[in-house]
Amino acid sequence: MIALLARRVLASDEMQQRMHLVALSVATGVVSAASVVGGFLAMAEVWRVGGDILFWVFPALCVTYFVGGIIASWRITGSWKFWAC
Repeated sequence: MIALLARRVLASDEMQQRMHLVALSVATGVVSAASVVGGFLAMAEVWRVGGDILFWVFPALCVTYFVGGIIASWRITGSWKFWAC
């Protein structure tokens, strides 16, 4: 899946590359910040979680990438047509 996404980004034009890379950077920042905050809360024993919670990091990254892609598409093109990019 990651290789297919990379191939799609590399084959697109500059505007589409910008939309994808802005969405990916926003998604990475949001998920990383949430992971750090969750880690600090777990170390302070404020939030008791098991190690299986780490399974949800990649799906959270995918969801925030999708939302970030829609918002980046709207900000750059002025249109909500995310699937047309």
